[in-house]
Amino acid sequence: MESNRESARRSRMRKQKHLDDLTAQVTQLAKENNQILTTITFTTQHYLNIEAENSVLRAQMMELSQRLDSLNEILHFLNWGV
Repeated sequence: MESNRESARRSRMRKQKHLDDLTAQVTQLAKENNQILTTITFTTQHYLNIEAENSVLRAQMMELSQRLDSLNEILHFLNWGV
C-alpha cells in the first residue's frame, strides 16, 4: 500500500513539473511572439517610409528627365540653326 501511495505521489509530482515546464514555455513563447510582433511593426513602418521616399524620388526623376529632354531639344534646335 505504501508503495502505491509513493508511486502516486511521484506521478503527481512529475505531472506538476510537466505542467510547470509547459507554463514556463508558454510564457517564454508569448514573450518571443511579442518581440517578433514589435519587429514586424517596426519593419513594416520602415518599409512604408522607404516606399514613400521612393515615390517622391520617382516623381523627381520623371520631372528631371522631362527637363533634360526639353533642354536637349533646345540644344538640337540651336545646333540646327548654326
